Amino acid sequence: MKLKSEYLFSGTLSIVCTFVIFSFLSCNKEIPQINSFQSNINQENLNSLVETSPISQDSMEFASQTPNPYTLLNMEAALQFLIDSSDFECDFTKFIIRPTHKYIKFKPIDSIQNLILNTDSNLVLFDYPLDRKLIKGGTYYRDPAIPDGQPNYQWCCVPIEQSLPFGIPFEVISILYLPELDPNLVELYNTPFDGCINLLIDQSMKMTGNFDTTQTKMDLTLGAGEIKIKKSVQSPSKWAPKGIIKIFDDRLLTAIGLEGVKVRAHRWFETRESITNASGFYNIGQEFRYPVDYSIKWERGDFAIHSGDMGQAYFNGPHQKGDWNLNITRSNSGGASWLYGHVHRAALRYCYKDIGGLRRLGQKKFAYWVFDRAGGWHNHSGNQGVNYAQIARINGKKSDGGQYYTADEIYSTTIHETAHSTHLKIMNAGLIQMSQVSRKIAESYAIGVEWVITQIEYRGLGIVNYSGHDYYVAAGFPIKYGYQYWNSSISEDYTSLFIDLIDDYNQNSSLFSTKINDPVSGYSLGDIESYLKNVYGLTSLTTQLKANKPSSVSDAQIDELISNF
Repeated sequence: MKLKSEYLFSGTLSIVCTFVIFSFLSCNKEIPQINSFQSNINQENLNSLVETSPISQDSMEFASQTPNPYTLLNMEAALQFLIDSSDFECDFTKFIIRPTHKYIKFKPIDSIQNLILNTDSNLVLFDYPLDRKLIKGGTYYRDPAIPDGQPNYQWCCVPIEQSLPFGIPFEVISILYLPELDPNLVELYNTPFDGCINLLIDQSMKMTGNFDTTQTKMDLTLGAGEIKIKKSVQSPSKWAPKGIIKIFDDRLLTAIGLEGVKVRAHRWFETRESITNASGFYNIGQEFRYPVDYSIKWERGDFAIHSGDMGQAYFNGPHQKGDWNLNITRSNSGGASWLYGHVHRAALRYCYKDIGGLRRLGQKKFAYWVFDRAGGWHNHSGNQGVNYAQIARINGKKSDGGQYYTADEIYSTTIHETAHSTHLKIMNAGLIQMSQVSRKIAESYAIGVEWVITQIEYRGLGIVNYSGHDYYVAAGFPIKYGYQYWNSSISEDYTSLFIDLIDDYNQNSSLFSTKINDPVSGYSLGDIESYLKNVYGLTSLTTQLKANKPSSVSDAQIDELISNF
């Protein structure tokens, strides 16, 4: 297996604003082509199955702007219409039309401001406008007015009194009155007056041309004595968005629950979020009367997945009333969301789940730029993954024919590229010190990390010998045979060195045509990380290994293993 790679690691010593290129770490895994598959999805709990398709990829598209039904002027007009009509005996004096919220568009000028915004837990941000109807789903949106090199605008709705992050340019698009979020009406939401709240909203929607006439209305059942209505208040019944998010894994040949996904239910300026559990189940917990726009925002506190270099990645679900269940699949004509899902799995584990005692990434909003194509940026056509200190680039397709990498290869590559950034953070002097580390050490360490973490994942999913010396699949390192077939003729830098320190298998006894002698076992990669800051090449690694060796390992055995590299 021939490995084609480049060495280029980039970043800054603090938050990335502009890239200072020092070096570059990237990987290419060349494997045989994998035939297309037909997913055999278990239909249990997938009663409204939605599959990804090419039309859900690329840029979102929106309808023309309509008048905002929630402005003070439009709400006042709607309320006055209801009062003047005298058809309803709602106590309209309970409505005090005033500013309750503001609709804002932030315009961050650089990555520092964008990071500040996206790490503010008080803001629910969108990369796209909240007051325009989505007519074509996509994986990203970039306002055409944004100058080149500037981050995407960020839209949000906040309470009128909420303070905003200091120093970040913004535009107040509208001052709003939101009856459904009016603190003065909270105690009335579960009373018959709730129908009157909905009546006001509906009237403003009708007067501004935004009322959804396709929705079936149900008569509201009111309690006796509290309120008398001459004309029936036609309000739909309430419902709470929930569902299951799954993803097809072509190594397991089944769909699995997608854990830790941020699912949103959004209607105009009200947005509610939920995080999927280990089975992929989510429950928004907030009730709505009308259909919502479902979506996934591929981010968590410590990482964010981008649609290539276009900005934050999304999945636009349906506009509907009822559960939303999704199984994310892919085809050769479109698989961006499938890639995002498997990158998400790896990033979630690295940041929040069991990683065998290894060091966490330890930063906010580490960015994964995921491309639904073969590598080709800056002429690195053979690279499956590329690391830029605080950004990792993941290419989903192989250069030889453009077929997709398998789910576990996307997973392991994400782990590998993330490991380069944890390695950088281990080094006391950051990039300056990292630039002195040999390519062999840097790449072999990252291989060791992906071997450990991907094993934890897939053995936990039922493949008991996954990436062991007896595990064969038509895939690249370190999956096939646990990379135990490595020798110097295969790759000078992408070695099995750290795997050989950990495992208890000596490939010298194997049937591999060209093999090395590995008499060493018993090291822990977590322990090695504690002194990795003192390792620059094989000589310094040998010194550290001898100073920190397990009781069952001798200096002579260490020398024997290192001599193979």
